[in-house]
Amino acid sequence: MNTFRPTCLLGIFLAGVLATGCAPRAENTPVARSIEAPTIIPSADWGSQPLWFHEDHVDAIDSYTHEPKRILIHHSGVVWREGTNPYNRMRNLQTWGMRERGWLDVPYHYLIAPNGQIFEGRALQFRPDTNTNFDTSGFVNIELMGSFGEQRPSEEQLRAAVDLSIFLSAAYEM
Repeated sequence: MNTFRPTCLLGIFLAGVLATGCAPRAENTPVARSIEAPTIIPSADWGSQPLWFHEDHVDAIDSYTHEPKRILIHHSGVVWREGTNPYNRMRNLQTWGMRERGWLDVPYHYLIAPNGQIFEGRALQFRPDTNTNFDTSGFVNIELMGSFGEQRPSEEQLRAAVDLSIFLSAAYEM
């Protein structure tokens, strides 16, 4: 099996950006046109129960607040099996992160299933969490469900990642 190379995703993303005319612009230049948001499944629809505003964690809010300036796209590192329910995957990720890692929500802002469904994760005002030492401050974190050392992202996932990235870039002037 051929191994997916992350540079392919970057190339696809850049091709999508150029094809839509959403190229980088000078600071203080108005957005040339509005970009329609892709369909995003709200966190309430998949059953999110974050701990941000639970009385035991209100003090943590200030330490997590950040201003998104860049987009980071990566994979979950967990093989996606056919028949997996992405709604269950979202709830399981949130439960695992809270129980095992002490996180207050899912670690990502957006998660994209292989069928192209985009799921809302944590609120953009809060920096992402990570299993690494990488400083996630200032990043909008987009996760593609799957392990791309073992499987390829689907065309639907890649298209959704491009559409979401273009929308976020325009909406937040990144």
